[in-house]
Amino acid sequence: MLSISFSTDFLTILVLEPLLGFGTGLYHPAALSLLSSLFSSRERGKYLGVHEAAVPAGMTVGPVFVGLMLNFGLGWNQTFQLWIVPGAVILLSQFLLLKVKEGRQQPSFEDEPSADAVHRLVPWAAISLLILVAAYFLRNVANSEVTLLPEYWVSDFGVEVGTAAFIYGIMRVFAIFGQVGVGYLSDIFGRLRVLIIIQTLQTFLLISTSYLEFGPLLFASYAMFSILQNSFMPVMFALVSDHSHPKKLSKNIGIVMSIGGIATVISPTILGLLAQSYSFRIAWLYPIATAFMAIPLLLLLRNSLKARI
Repeated sequence: MLSISFSTDFLTILVLEPLLGFGTGLYHPAALSLLSSLFSSRERGKYLGVHEAAVPAGMTVGPVFVGLMLNFGLGWNQTFQLWIVPGAVILLSQFLLLKVKEGRQQPSFEDEPSADAVHRLVPWAAISLLILVAAYFLRNVANSEVTLLPEYWVSDFGVEVGTAAFIYGIMRVFAIFGQVGVGYLSDIFGRLRVLIIIQTLQTFLLISTSYLEFGPLLFASYAMFSILQNSFMPVMFALVSDHSHPKKLSKNIGIVMSIGGIATVISPTILGLLAQSYSFRIAWLYPIATAFMAIPLLLLLRNSLKARI
């Protein structure tokens, strides 16, 4: 971030941005593994929900804060350099968390109770992890629809670009809500049961978000979609944690996130090409189909894990 603040041309930024993304990619598997090791399966979903809720919260607060700084006369370079303050706080918190982890007895993998494995936790079979990765990939393909909603509103409904961007941003705020609650519910009712419900509801909301006319019903549908979109993440990570040996947890989370990230990268391009060649109404069939395909995979995963207990 500090290096980008001293950039004077686009090419330099283009080189540095992937390095920034690489650092972010290193963070998540390690952070989620660390949090999972601090809490038993009885409460893991709740705390992972708190962690994941911080992502949309930061993406909401950050741009607002930067906008205020720009209005006060700071340039883009200076707003990037302000990162040194939260960066120092984050670094200090990691050292403190490391001390907490060293002084705390770690949950036993073999003896932890779980809502999904009543008698004992069982490690992932390769096929189970593969099924989850496939379901998450298809789900991220479906979520690519969200990235092109403002363009859809502008092209098909004649909405002003600024208005579409504003509504899109306001609706994304709703992504903050639900993560902690859904994580807590997964601690009680079981991870896969909650994941299946989330994916089913989100699939039908995806249809309404794609085809409703521009207005209050569309906004309500998109708000609910945003809540469920981010709620999936902490429950999925808690599920992986429940069924991963501590020594393999970071690797398993990294595998799931990297494959899902591929879908996040390529799917908006495919969706955009379909919309350009045909129409948005036709293009929406692509994410809707993949959203429906993820549901039977989650059901299959549930049966696969039950068979190993």
